[in-house]
Amino acid sequence: MPGSALSSTTPAPRARRRRPVGEVVLGVDTHRDAHVAAVLSLTGAVLATDEFPATAAGYRALLNWARKSGTVGRAGVEGTGSYGASLSRYLLAQPRRFTWVRLALGRKRESAFLTWDDEPC
Repeated sequence: MPGSALSSTTPAPRARRRRPVGEVVLGVDTHRDAHVAAVLSLTGAVLATDEFPATAAGYRALLNWARKSGTVGRAGVEGTGSYGASLSRYLLAQPRRFTWVRLALGRKRESAFLTWDDEPC
């Protein structure tokens, strides 16, 4: 249309950030170079997934990313005796502390389910 102020192309949709849903659960599949994380609701709905480098900066980014979905009250970390050991130590050192709970998965695999302590450090 001549003289029309409207563009003929549709603008790209804006990315929508999910609103925090209260308490969420963080799950992490650990690997040598990167960790894959998922944030779940307490009912088990997957809210978000992403990959982070297996570095100190990556651990900070992972936890900050997870907190955008809600209050991280629990975390399941696979491989706490190997590739997930540093991430587990990072989570356990947080001001609102995680408690390490060993899961009996056999001698070759070690994982942990980490929960927040209610008492301050």
